[in-house]
Amino acid sequence: MIKLYYSLDSARSARIAVAELKKLGIPDKHIALAARSDIELEKLPDTYSGETNDFEPGLKRGIALGGTTGLVAGLAAAAIPPLGITLAGGALIAIVGAAVGAWASALTGSAVPNELRRMFETEIERGRVLLSIAAHSGEAIGVKRVMDTLGPSAVPIAQPPALAT
Repeated sequence: MIKLYYSLDSARSARIAVAELKKLGIPDKHIALAARSDIELEKLPDTYSGETNDFEPGLKRGIALGGTTGLVAGLAAAAIPPLGITLAGGALIAIVGAAVGAWASALTGSAVPNELRRMFETEIERGRVLLSIAAHSGEAIGVKRVMDTLGPSAVPIAQPPALAT
């Protein structure tokens, strides 16, 4: 998949771009928009607004890290006979670790803006609407052609190095 980013001058341009991309066959899940909170995107479904924070990624990281830490702690505790913890107790410690890790990471992630917003914060603060499109290599030419029809209202943005694959 190729990620293409465009900075649009208005919510109207964003609506037109999304409509044209859908005609091209780009699925909803491959289109994301980000804008300042005072810019009205109400005529676009919430599908396109994307996540505004890192809650979900934080939750996933917390489950993985907390579960791993809990598993290691549980196995270590089970390996020390005077503690009297069995392997089942070690598994319980792993589950508790995953739950605590998920809770803590999700809370932290809910306060952090999502990656896309962080990368293009300057464009968003200037009042532009950011459009991100995930396209297969064969679709990219069509996407570029559609975006070119919007003229100067749609400015392509170079892919940030942190997102390059």
